[in-house]
Amino acid sequence: MLTLTAVISLSFASIAQPPSGEGPIGPPPEINNSTATNEEAAISRLQVDWMKKKLKMTKDQVQAAEKITLDHAKKILMLKKREGYNGTNDPDKQQADHERDEAMKKMLTEKQFIRFTKNKHILENSFENILGGGIPPPPGM
Repeated sequence: MLTLTAVISLSFASIAQPPSGEGPIGPPPEINNSTATNEEAAISRLQVDWMKKKLKMTKDQVQAAEKITLDHAKKILMLKKREGYNGTNDPDKQQADHERDEAMKKMLTEKQFIRFTKNKHILENSFENILGGGIPPPPGM
């Protein structure tokens, strides 16, 4: 009986608890993508504002574009931090761009998507120029 009591007592004592005042240790930041960073949100906002004006998007399209651009910004910023990232030639970036383009194609009209495709290189500037104000004024379309 004494042995059983000792085993039970020791099993409760071995349950790991964080030290007082410390929260639980969560996943690394690159895995926890549930909240947007300021940089991701700023890039998405710049891109959506640009698309809203140049593609004359509806409110529903704007909402869809906000999700698409935020997801894309998260992916690209994570890739840029990776060692060996190869810019526009990086296969993972090309895949992320393809996924964004397919999502945009589903929610834009044909005319809007053609305009988006012709000018999406302008959106790439938001990743490079976020600190300097983001996307430059778009050329006449």
